[in-house]
Amino acid sequence: MAQVVSYRTVRIILGSISLAALLFPVRCGNRLFPEQVELNRSWHFQYDPGNNGMQQRWYSSTTSLAGWVTVPGGSYWDKTYDGIGWFARDVRLPELRSDRSIALVITGADDRISAWVNDSLVIDRAAGNQLVYADIATVYQPNRKNRFVIMVEDTGGAGGLTGDVYIRKYLTPQELGN
Repeated sequence: MAQVVSYRTVRIILGSISLAALLFPVRCGNRLFPEQVELNRSWHFQYDPGNNGMQQRWYSSTTSLAGWVTVPGGSYWDKTYDGIGWFARDVRLPELRSDRSIALVITGADDRISAWVNDSLVIDRAAGNQLVYADIATVYQPNRKNRFVIMVEDTGGAGGLTGDVYIRKYLTPQELGN
C-alpha cells in the first residue's frame, strides 16, 4: 500500500540528507582511487617474432586485441622463445582526489620493457627483473577505459612479464617498492 507524503515532509527529509552529506561525505557510484590497483589477473598477449608491433602500433589504444591470447600476469612465457612479446590490458580507473600521484609499477620483466598508457610511452628501459615505475597521473583518464600496453624483449632463456604489475598512489618514490 503506497503512503502519501506531504511536500513539507519531503523538504525536511531532503534537507536532512543534504546536511548529512556535508557532515558525513559518502561516495556513491563515484569511487575514490584505491591505494593500489592490481593488474596481475589477465592480460592479452601476442608474440611478435617479426618485430612488427611497433610499426603496426600495437601500443595504440585503438589496436584490436582480437586474436590475442589471454595469459596471467607475473609469469614467464615459453622458454624456447627469444624475442618480443606484447601484453595489453584495459582498466577503468576512478578519479584521483588526493595530494599524492599515481604510478604504473612493474616488479619484474625479462629483459627489456617499454610501456604505454593510453598511447603515451611511460617506460623504456632494461628491466632485468628489477622494479621499474613511471608516474602516470598526466596520462591516465579518470572514469574511462585506460589501455596499458607492455612490450617485453627477451634476449635469452625464459622471458616475459615475470613480476607483479600494479598502479599505486604515492608521495615519494620510496613508497613504490613496498
